Parts: sequence; structure tokens; C-alpha cells
Amino acid sequence: VTPASDATLAIQLMLGMSAADNNVTVSNVQVDEMVGWTPEDHAHINFWAHEDYVASLTNSKTSASLSITQVPTEGREAWKVKLFAETRAKLQAGKTYRVSLDVQAGDAMPYEICFNNLEHESELGALYDLTTTRSKSTVSYNVTPTQDAELIIQLNLGNASGANTVSISNVKVEEVNVTSAKSVIPGFRYDSVGYLSKASDEGYITSLDKGSSSATFRISQAPEERHAWNAKVIVRTGITPKAGMGYRVSFNVDAAQPQGLFELFCDGSEELAYGALYEQQLAAGTNSFSYTIMPGDSKGELVLQLRFGETNGTDGNTYTISNFKLEEVDFVTDRKAEIKGAVENDTQDGYSATLTRTADKAMLRLVDTPTEGREAWKNKLFVYTGVALEPGQKYRVRLNVKSIIPAPFEVCFNDGDVEKGVGGIFGLTSQPYGEFVEFTTYANKDAALVLQVSLGNCEAPNTIFLSDVKVEKAGAINLVSDTIYTF
Repeated sequence: VTPASDATLAIQLMLGMSAADNNVTVSNVQVDEMVGWTPEDHAHINFWAHEDYVASLTNSKTSASLSITQVPTEGREAWKVKLFAETRAKLQAGKTYRVSLDVQAGDAMPYEICFNNLEHESELGALYDLTTTRSKSTVSYNVTPTQDAELIIQLNLGNASGANTVSISNVKVEEVNVTSAKSVIPGFRYDSVGYLSKASDEGYITSLDKGSSSATFRISQAPEERHAWNAKVIVRTGITPKAGMGYRVSFNVDAAQPQGLFELFCDGSEELAYGALYEQQLAAGTNSFSYTIMPGDSKGELVLQLRFGETNGTDGNTYTISNFKLEEVDFVTDRKAEIKGAVENDTQDGYSATLTRTADKAMLRLVDTPTEGREAWKNKLFVYTGVALEPGQKYRVRLNVKSIIPAPFEVCFNDGDVEKGVGGIFGLTSQPYGEFVEFTTYANKDAALVLQVSLGNCEAPNTIFLSDVKVEKAGAINLVSDTIYTF
């Protein structure tokens, strides 16, 4: 169920066709919220193409591909073909997230990526002048929303010069936590020569007053037609970010009156070299902004554009800029949502099931099973942990299996493709409240650990939930020395 608006759910069973003297019992009613997306979920991967283009979308369990089969001979623009990935990732104001995805295409072509807050295009930033390659290329971008947001990734592909297929995979949204910070401009003064300046287009009357601890920018007159870039304060930091390092830009803007649109551009050797914050709002009073930069390459001196030109009226506004900081920071990354082929389902003839995956749970809906001949191995749910077991090392594996209706299952601990290569547990039964499974194994050779939950003896309809998967290096009994995989 995906309601279009807020609703109270009532489940109605229509039993009027039942014969007389029949008792119907209802139990185990559950309502589970599903978040996240997978490329095989067509509702969350979609596209739009201008009438001059012809394109089609195909999905697999691990990627989505848009085939552009017809483009116009002239008038091509990036925005005329858009591929959307609705991540369903809920971003919290003030926190920093690293968004990454793999992109490849049959032929090289220019493209753009917009990071949208639902229908608000580029509100969380954008990357321009990108070029696809025939091999997978990872694109990474950092987002620090100033208000809660829901991320949609939009690829603009309308500049394709001819037929081409663009694929995306391995989409990740990771929360980034700062572990330490060190100022790289400790002597910054707003009245020092060369740090702050202003620029405005025809029709604006502006002024900039610079003090030792703050600067005040006034727009006293603005034209009828206004845009954010028409009036701005430019901050030259004098710092060239180093490749592979992390930086945090933060400052306060005290606005005399509320304003619907403000933007921050982080320029380097070219405009937007270090990204941007688009379409922010200014409340009357103090507004705090923070933006995190993790450049893969050094792209010249960091220059900031604080773009105020979209005032709410022709009488302008007054802005006091203070508490400006540029800090070199260290990060630790927590997985927020990761979409890849980590969990797969395999069914034999006569079985039908649908798999939904989120960052911390997999849900398998058993749609149909044969009336006879059911065997555990005929429906297998695989978890590819990516853990390389070391010879002579002891490991503890844990997982939780829950189902709407109690159901039998088995767990095989595979060495790559070798079923039960490092053990197995049989005769298990899932429960509505969950069935925790714990298993300890030794590796006698290098092995890639794959967990196989065999569900072929389960009767449909039913829904199985897999969660709390953990692989730990184990030392002495009851002493866990290192967690190396969680799901």
C-alpha cells in the first residue's frame, strides 16, 4: 500500500461467499513501513523524455539502464531526457551525506546530475560537465541540507549525440560524521583587503560594510525581474583544497526580513568546482549554513558566492555575514542506505516471490508455492557479505528471520559457491516475533562467506523478513573482538 495522502488503514475481508457454519480466524496482523529502493523496483526508477526523443527503461536486480534510441539533429539539451532514482533516503537538516553511484554508457557522452529534494530540482546541489565512460565510473557528491529533505537523484541525458545506453548501479547514501576539525583560516577578517567583495547587475543598488568580525550587505533597490545570481557577496578564502582531504565551510547570515531564495556557490578554477547549495530559504534573524567539501582532486582556490539577488521585493533586504569558518576535517562514514546486489533471491519452477531490500532489512513476499514437492533448496535467499574468512580464524554469525506466519527454514553458511562450505543449521522455524540464529564457524582456508536462507518448504502466501545480520571475529568464548559485517 502506498497512500497518496495521510490515511488510517482498515483491513476489510469480504467473506460473503463462504459456506454456512464456517469459522474464520484473523491473527498476526502486521503493518510494516518499507523504506529504501532497489533498481528492480520500477516505481522508484523512472524517466522522462522530451517528445523529440525516444527512450526506454530496463531494470535488473543490481542496475537500471536507459536506452536512448532516437535524438533530434538539433536543439538537444541535457534537461530533455531525465533518469530519476528515488532513493527514499531521509536526510536530516545540518547533517552531511556522501551520495555516490556508478555510471557507465555504451559510448562517451556529456551529462549532468541534479540532487533533488523531492520535486525541488537541484535544491541539494548539482554536478555539471560530466562525461560517461564505457567502464563504470563512480560519481561522488556531498550534501548538507539546511532543512530535512528526501533525496532524488536526477541524471540529465539529453545531450546524447546519438543512440546510447546509460546504466546506473551501486547507489549509496552515507551519513558522514566529523571526528575532528582544524581551522585553515584562523586570521580571517571581514575588513582585510581581498577577502570580501560584492557584485551586482544593472537595476540593483547595493552596499557592503566590512568590520573586523562581520560584514553587512545591503540591497536597497532591486529590479522587477530578479535572480539569485544578480547580487552577491564574493569571499576569497586564499585556500586551495587538497586532493583527498575534507573541508567544512560554515557561516551565519542574519537577514532583516525573510527571503524565499538564497544560494551558495563554491567555485574553484571554474564556477561550481566544489559544488553548491541551491534554493535555500532565509528566515528573519540568524540563519546558520554548513557545507562539506571532499574533493577528489584539487580544483584551484576556494571562492564562495553568497547569492542574495532573489529578494522578495524591489526594496531589497539587509544581510549580516558572521562566524565564517573554513575547517579541515576528518570523517567517519556510516552506511545510511546502500543499494547493491548484496541480497538476492533464487526460486525454482512453481515458486514465485518478490524481494524488497533496504539498508538494514530484506523482505521476501512469497506469492506462490507448489501444492506438493516443496523442498527447502527450491527457494534460496542469499546474502553476499563480502567477508573474506581467514584460515584458522573463528567467526560468529548472527541473523534474525521473522515471518507473518510461522514457517520452516534452513541456513547454509557457504564458502562462495560451495553450499554449506563452512556449516549449516537445519530444522528452524521462523516466528512473527522473530527467530534469532547464531552460528560459530572456523575457516580452514581463504573463503568468501555467503549466507543462504533456504525457504522452499514455506507455504505461500507469507512474508519473510531478514534483518540483524552480523559477522564477528571471535576470540575467546563469549568475547567478540571485531565486527566485520552488519546488515
